[in-house]
Amino acid sequence: MANQPISKKPLFNLNLVVQETGIKPDTLRAWERRYELPTPSRTEGGHRLFSQYDIETIKWLISRQEEGMRISQAVDYWRELIAAGRDPLEENHRGTLPVDLPPAEIQLKPLGELKTLWIEHCLAFEEEKAERVLDTAFTQYPWESVLTDLVFPGMAQIGEGWYTSDISVQQEHYASELVARKLQALIDSAPRAFHPQKALISCPPGEFHTIPPLALNLLLRYRGWEVIYLGADVPLSQLQESLNSIQPSLVIMTAARLKTCASLLDASKSLRDQGTPLAYAGHVFTEIPQLIDRIPGTYLGSDLEDAVAKIEKLLSDPEPSADSPPRPNPYQNLIDQIVDQLPYLESAVLFQPSGEKQIQIPSNFIREINNYLFDDLLAALKLGDIRLLKPNISWVKGLLQSRGLEPELLQNYLEDFVEVTRNNLGEDADPLLDWMDEYSTNLDQSEG
Repeated sequence: MANQPISKKPLFNLNLVVQETGIKPDTLRAWERRYELPTPSRTEGGHRLFSQYDIETIKWLISRQEEGMRISQAVDYWRELIAAGRDPLEENHRGTLPVDLPPAEIQLKPLGELKTLWIEHCLAFEEEKAERVLDTAFTQYPWESVLTDLVFPGMAQIGEGWYTSDISVQQEHYASELVARKLQALIDSAPRAFHPQKALISCPPGEFHTIPPLALNLLLRYRGWEVIYLGADVPLSQLQESLNSIQPSLVIMTAARLKTCASLLDASKSLRDQGTPLAYAGHVFTEIPQLIDRIPGTYLGSDLEDAVAKIEKLLSDPEPSADSPPRPNPYQNLIDQIVDQLPYLESAVLFQPSGEKQIQIPSNFIREINNYLFDDLLAALKLGDIRLLKPNISWVKGLLQSRGLEPELLQNYLEDFVEVTRNNLGEDADPLLDWMDEYSTNLDQSEG
């Protein structure tokens, strides 16, 4: 069977070329500049797009170097073959392409359209089609753009669908797993690191949202940095063991919830004692910006490209950290009391008599809100500001409404919570309970 011609259609981005050939980006740019080989096309945004023919050309040049030629000699030999009417790739071509061609119907579609397609396939549990859309996006667009314009907003849209009861938790987990698997596959194909510094990426205890740290892991590896990725829900004791063994130049952590932001604060104290700098990011800091000043370290922001640039600067040219003393926590006695009595308080709220209230609180609702409220309550107290709890209570209120439950349920719950806690804790709880009492009274207002 005759070999099929190698496609010269520009479809693949620089990261894919690096993954397929092992060439360093700086080396490839030098070849383009000095020898005009290969000659990729450009998108409207100025990003390179390579064809399969370009990828095979790079592999051919690398093979000639491995045979002992200098790159200039390999380029001259290439041009001699072309001038003689011979394609240098034809003799070695066996019809095996470096990557699968994206289907024609999704080639070079805008990322917004690919996001819509990907969500549709995920919700229908169409694994092959959903993976094909992701593969197409990652091969045709800069990875930062894919993450910023497809993955993150796509997952946010799916999460919002779960919040409004339009999407099941199984669908949300399915989509998240597909993304994590794709990112891990790209990470596994990353070239060797050439920078001497090491970055350790980890999630604090209780944090299971791994897509943001995986994205940072991916982008840093393809920029030549050595990354040690510890994954989700890393206990502080194990983090300390890893620090002693790895001796990283920088620790990067992400938090999506108030609860895990408090865990991040605990981790920052441990890192500070050891003299290891911390950089951090996460959805919770976008939702509650006042948290940023409460975590010692460098906040990376919400823009992915800026975050990577900040990390690279911290790794290559670290700034001395300001040795500011930790803030005293005015709620430490209250925190100790709540932790000591937490099982009893949760049970007491669950079995609190409803009295003359017209709307009874279902026990399954009380168990669910207990899981949210007590964790986030302790987190707000650890972070030193009771008011940090407000967005979480508002979130629970919206969740109830999306489930078709009466808004009064939350007010009844908060009233029961205040009563039980006031009866079982000392005067240290007064500031918390006064605020919650006022909040429950004004629950339907925008300010609490």
